[in-house]
Parts: sequence; structure tokens; C-alpha cells
Amino acid sequence: MTLSVRERIGAVAWILIAGYFVAEAVVVAALPKTYNAATSSISSLGEIHCTGDICSPLPDLMNWAFMVTGILVAVGAFGLKNLLPPGRRSNIVLALLAVTAISCTATGFVPIDTDESLHQIVAIPTFIARNAALALLIRPIYTQWRHFGILTAAACVTGTLGTLAIVVTDLPFGVVERVALYPFSVWAVVAGVAASVMSSSARPLTPARQPTAPG
Repeated sequence: MTLSVRERIGAVAWILIAGYFVAEAVVVAALPKTYNAATSSISSLGEIHCTGDICSPLPDLMNWAFMVTGILVAVGAFGLKNLLPPGRRSNIVLALLAVTAISCTATGFVPIDTDESLHQIVAIPTFIARNAALALLIRPIYTQWRHFGILTAAACVTGTLGTLAIVVTDLPFGVVERVALYPFSVWAVVAGVAASVMSSSARPLTPARQPTAPG
């Protein structure tokens, strides 16, 4: 089975989400030692003004990373949508991924120190939508590809627990925020790689089509 051009673009888009981690690492490395990733939010890396102990020298890089990641989520979801099992579940997953993409992109458009309330409003949906999308994908993926289904479940559980921890615990915010957000991003990269690799396999991963498929 060979992926279509659109599906290849979708797979590459999700693989490129790995670039987000590179961007964040570069910004953190450029910050003074007063920044503590365990206790400080990811959003503070995109502050365009110096506030308190945090004065990011590369806020534009971080904000562009947010926006580009959102775009890549959307491109990947659109490109790989035909690899999802057909039906209502697929449509819901795509809608949730659209919310995730819009939320990520909007987060970069509205740095937290320019309008904290608006920033929080646009950022919150991605915490919920990305993990909800994973939850809906567990069963169809597990049915066709057990190992990736287990990875999907692990990413979903980890991300959901991280999101809940933000609300109901006093654990360090930087830690629980990353636990809430990172699993989906890692999963998307793996899904993109898997879609590319499985394009040469004859084994279908969904009842309707073929390779891995997230959305």
C-alpha cells in the first residue's frame, strides 16, 4: 500500500511536531538560571516583556513554536483523516484535533504577558481536546495495531492525569503542565513515523483503509 500525496504530507507534518521540543529546549537554554522548568509554565517562555525573574531572550521563537505546532496538528489531521475508521467517531476526533490546533496556534498569538485572561481562554481547550481525541482513538487503533493502541492509551492516561493534576493538586505546575501536554505531541510524532513506515506494508490498520492512523 502506498500513501497518497496528501497522506504523506500529513505524516510529515506530524513528524515535524518534534521540532517543538527543540524550540522549547533552545529557549530554556537561553534563559537565565532563574527559570525553573519544574515550577514555571511553558507560556512564560513566550513572554515578550521582562516580568519578575523571567526575561526570555527568545520569546518570538517560543510563540512561533506554539503557532507552527498548531498548524502541523491541523495539516496532519487533515492529511491522515482517511486512515481513520469511517463514521461518527472519526468526525469527533477530527473536530477535537481542530480545537487542539486552533488552541495551540492562538496561544502563540496571545503571549501570556500581553493578556493573561485571553491567553488562558485560548490555551485551556488544547489540554482537554488533545487527550479526548486520544481517548476516542484507543479502541480502533488497538483493534488493528495492538502495540500502537497501547501507546495511544498510555499517552491518553498520562495526559489526562496531568491535566487533572493541574486542577486538583499542588504539584509543581511546570511538571504537571508538561505531563498534560507532551504525551500527545510525542504520540503524534510516532503516529507520523508509523504512517510513513506502514505505507510499505500490506497489513491494514483500520477496517476501511490501511496504515496507522491518528487523527
